[in-house]
Amino acid sequence: MRMTAGGNNDCSICSRKRANMAAEVQLNGNYFEDKFFVEGTLRWKNYVLYSSVIAIGDASVTVEADAEFIYEASDRYAALTSESPENSMIGLVTASFVPIAAN
Repeated sequence: MRMTAGGNNDCSICSRKRANMAAEVQLNGNYFEDKFFVEGTLRWKNYVLYSSVIAIGDASVTVEADAEFIYEASDRYAALTSESPENSMIGLVTASFVPIAAN
């Protein structure tokens, strides 16, 4: 399962992270673990990348994602900082898996 939303899909940093993390899928008995991503633009070249690992198997599960803020200046604007109000534009990010019941 992979989710992405918003953000700059051409971002080389994010593309490398997605490629590296996607290669880390693990099989464990009756379930597997995979990483998911949600990317959001804060302002100009500043963005946040949420990621976490979720177990896909026989049980329902919900996980919270960790945020990584990337601050970069653009041609006309300074980079945001950890104190910038834009950091709170996106709240808690979670992902849920619910298995389909067998008939």
